Amino acid sequence: MAANNVSINQIIDAALELDGSDIHLLVGHSPTLRLHGRLIFMDQFPALTAEDLENLMREITPERSQ
Repeated sequence: MAANNVSINQIIDAALELDGSDIHLLVGHSPTLRLHGRLIFMDQFPALTAEDLENLMREITPERSQ
């Protein structure tokens, strides 16, 4: 779980619920969703820190690739 208590599964679930096509993760910004060609900030999530982003990526990256 990331420092802001956000998991990658929560972000993916929210994107699927909105029918988004891409998720963009960038330090200093809330997760961003591509929705019908437009980028939309997912304001229900906090801005991500470097630690958050690292933790989120560790959730989905095999250990051998970390």
